Amino acid sequence: MDADLIDASICCGLLLAAGSGSRFRASASGLADAGLLRGKLLAPLPGSGLAVARASAMQLKRVLARVVAVIPEHDEALRHELALAGCEILVHPHAERGMGSTLAAGIRTISAGQRPPGMCLVALADMPWIQCDTIRRLSLLRTDAAIAAPLYREQRGHPVRFDAQLFGELSALDGDMGARSLMLAHAVHLMPCDDPGVIRDIDTVAQLGGSAD
Repeated sequence: MDADLIDASICCGLLLAAGSGSRFRASASGLADAGLLRGKLLAPLPGSGLAVARASAMQLKRVLARVVAVIPEHDEALRHELALAGCEILVHPHAERGMGSTLAAGIRTISAGQRPPGMCLVALADMPWIQCDTIRRLSLLRTDAAIAAPLYREQRGHPVRFDAQLFGELSALDGDMGARSLMLAHAVHLMPCDDPGVIRDIDTVAQLGGSAD
């Protein structure tokens, strides 16, 4: 294992890749590009040609020794791309219940076993532009807060770091609200950064090409 990677007992990456991507599919309807019609997570990223989800995963894997990717059932193409990036794959049979359900399934997986991590870095698979330095700084950040997130130009971004003390609450989440309730209930340390990638995601074909619209 690369000596520069952060050990899984310290921090584990959790990549949420089970969303439906309905807005992207709607924006791609009528286009002739077969790559776009596969959905946003499998769409080729301009400049690299890698699938968006794979590019997002690779940024995490350049910093963290262990990354678990949560995907929906019956998506072998997505499984293949994330496996190529070096992720452990967790198939979530209830992905349609929303991000909260997906996050809970991932947390239950990473917290099982004899050496659960001291913290978890939760990332979204449609955010491939986050810099490795940001991921490393956030993973190693020293703070008394149980939650930490990057801050770019007064906007809170992703990924979000959760200490193990919150794994119980995270594993009980459901629905489509994600961890918003926890972030309202607990102190959040905001880490300033010069990384626009922390607030840049892909919801439409235009955003894939670089537009923020």
